[in-house]
Amino acid sequence: MGSYCELYISNYPISTTKNEIDPFLLSIFQPNDLVAYERNIGERFQLLYGRDDSVDEIERAIQYINTAQNLKERLNVVGFTMKRVEEAFENSKLESLERINEWIEDKTFNDNETIEKKLKEDGYSGLS
Repeated sequence: MGSYCELYISNYPISTTKNEIDPFLLSIFQPNDLVAYERNIGERFQLLYGRDDSVDEIERAIQYINTAQNLKERLNVVGFTMKRVEEAFENSKLESLERINEWIEDKTFNDNETIEKKLKEDGYSGLS
């Protein structure tokens, strides 16, 4: 069966792993952030698991909980500032757009009418 690890920001799951915890994510938490308790399986976060109140099984839940402000400060200490994140995002976006435009110009890639139509609708350059 295994165990699962989810990372939530507010009530939104943004990352899930099975049978392991990402060491980097774990590094931003401290031992006093740890909360362990037992809960009914039906009490799991419903956005990720759906609702099944009929399950009457108890499980052990372990959570690291802290405020966004504290985690932001910890991330800043290890070099993850908002400025660096914005720069990395913009670089990644530009690289993706360049790659897409290369694919568009490759006639072996865009000879599919459905793909070409969708790309034109989305406003990608390089299409005739």
